Amino acid sequence: MKNDVNNNMENDKYLNEQSDLKAQTTLKVKTILVAEDEITNYLFIETVLEDSGYRLLHAWNGKEALNLFGSEDVDLIIMDLKMPVMDGFEAIEKIREINILLPIIAHSAYDYFDTRKKALEAGCTAYLPKPVHHEKLMDMVDEVLKKSK
Repeated sequence: MKNDVNNNMENDKYLNEQSDLKAQTTLKVKTILVAEDEITNYLFIETVLEDSGYRLLHAWNGKEALNLFGSEDVDLIIMDLKMPVMDGFEAIEKIREINILLPIIAHSAYDYFDTRKKALEAGCTAYLPKPVHHEKLMDMVDEVLKKSK
């Protein structure tokens, strides 16, 4: 009887260790919200990031981005700054009222130095100018997500 108890305890310990190991190796797929009104820009970002295993959500404007942010578990936002309905700056301001820690990468083709400064002052984590190259996009996304852990 004593051996049965010891065997059961060892089996339980082994199963718990296996469960812990599985939990450590199972990574949550990161969700990235991309707010971009130009379909070609979005399709490029989608191709690069989905091939790397990220889950993407697409918003056509800042208002849609704000709605998706409120209804989904988002790990990162890539925000175009000039969009119809609600621009990226207004959306960033509203998101920052709710969550100051969520990483946001501003993405724009307009006036690099002034726009970059304004985006960072608005609470963006980083600025990615257009046009963007595959490697630069991946490097920035990986770096920002690593820092936000």
